[in-house]
Amino acid sequence: MLWILPLSLYLVSFIICFDHARWYGRRIWTPLHLITIIGVTVTLHYQVSEDPGIIPLIMIFTSAIFVWCMICHGERVRLKPDPNYLTSFYLFIAAGGAAGGLFVTILAPRIFSDYWEYQLTILLAFVLAGITLLGKIQTPRKNRLLPARISWSIGAVVLATALYFQMEYYNEGITETRRNFYGVLRIHEEEVRWSSTLIAFGKLRKNTAKPVLRTFYSGEIVHGYQYLHPVLGRLPTSYYGRNTGVRYAINHHPKRSAGSSSPNLKIGAVGLGVGTIAAHLFPGDYLRFYEINSDVISLNQQYFTYLKDSKGKVDTVLGDGRIRLEQELAADGPDTFDIIILDAFSGDAIPIHLLTLEAFEMYFQHLKSDGILAVHITNQHLDLTPVLRAAAQAMNKQVIMTISPEIRGITEESDWILMTSNQTFLDQAAAQLTADENFRNDQRAILWTDDYSSLVGLFY
Repeated sequence: MLWILPLSLYLVSFIICFDHARWYGRRIWTPLHLITIIGVTVTLHYQVSEDPGIIPLIMIFTSAIFVWCMICHGERVRLKPDPNYLTSFYLFIAAGGAAGGLFVTILAPRIFSDYWEYQLTILLAFVLAGITLLGKIQTPRKNRLLPARISWSIGAVVLATALYFQMEYYNEGITETRRNFYGVLRIHEEEVRWSSTLIAFGKLRKNTAKPVLRTFYSGEIVHGYQYLHPVLGRLPTSYYGRNTGVRYAINHHPKRSAGSSSPNLKIGAVGLGVGTIAAHLFPGDYLRFYEINSDVISLNQQYFTYLKDSKGKVDTVLGDGRIRLEQELAADGPDTFDIIILDAFSGDAIPIHLLTLEAFEMYFQHLKSDGILAVHITNQHLDLTPVLRAAAQAMNKQVIMTISPEIRGITEESDWILMTSNQTFLDQAAAQLTADENFRNDQRAILWTDDYSSLVGLFY
């Protein structure tokens, strides 16, 4: 939804400026241009260490976009040629838009490891505004322009330096960054202090060497982390710790019950991350990850060891999870998995096609009669519980939402929904885990299908 806002502001500024020259005045928009340049630069630096919140960020960045577009379109109108040349004038405008789109979608991902074109745009907006505003002013006393031009040039150098240090600060602790069609992936490392929690969880004695924490980011969102330590490295962390719904589903699946002749599980997981789920496997278990981003797989193999250290067997399949599961369903038939884990996010964005009724029906065709669907719904901005509740009602399934509290340095607060036909299992999970009473009392249901989905009503 968010891309609609900057596009609308761009078009509105275009309409305003080309409607009449009186709507654009340099005395108003030039100071606003300088203010927004400073505001965005400060915000970018502040955002690295603090979270200002989505609303302030949207207000600051979109205000800047609107002001910069007004400057660019206003100056473009002032440079409009004689009507005889308007065809070529508008052709060059269209060509500039196409060139910008090609740069952002094709060239920038190949030359930048992160979204550095935004910092480049800030600098170019300042430089081009200076060239346009101070370059061809007709005045009998041209020497009066010299101080302004020198000041603007110094400002450009200061701005470039500030943006450079902001980028360096942002990259502090980053060992590798990769960018592709799906976004930006980063590996971050930092030494952490020994804490009583770490010592207790690892059953260790405090030692002099500080453990190193390696974190995997997709955009700004943590998608898992692992300690570089012979004992702590096997510890399930982040959203998959000991008291999470996904661990309970694996450890207490009906096949694990006493006297079961075949306690081993076959598990499918959509979304790889750092592969922490593999730490919960028992000897003889089988886990198949479905991951759409090849860079996630290669970074996992290079920097994390959960897959290699797992007690069970682990495979990774490259491709969209839903498409791959549909292909396997057609080839191998139904009833193949004991558990399916849905944990696919690109940054904090939701792949809607994985949460439609048709997708859930396909998951349960894959699951055995006592199978469990575990859905990770931890999210900063969207409440996905009405979507899961509506899908469960449509399929006549039972659900429980579990909340795992944060254990500093070990796990993040995480929300999981367990969906199954086995009410006994869910009752046991509710008794042993922290079940969300608000979910039980809330009756909102918003059904997503392949033909209809809406985020309206889901924002926190």
